[in-house]
Amino acid sequence: MAKQPKPGRDAPPTSEPRNGKDERIVYEVTDKAPPYVAGRRLNGAAEIALFEDEARAELLAGHIRPKGMPRQGDA
Repeated sequence: MAKQPKPGRDAPPTSEPRNGKDERIVYEVTDKAPPYVAGRRLNGAAEIALFEDEARAELLAGHIRPKGMPRQGDA
């Protein structure tokens, strides 16, 4: 006789995030960005998707900016 599955283990996975911080946000890479941003090699990418915690230091350093935000001289 086969073992019965334990309750709760066979629950279908949910595609919804557990909270708001589990979603990645797309950021634009600035000209000041080094070859690696948040530990990831850019290879010339114009955008990068990061979690809020990963992006915090890079935003403060000016390496990335929120997508759609006007550049400093465009205002």
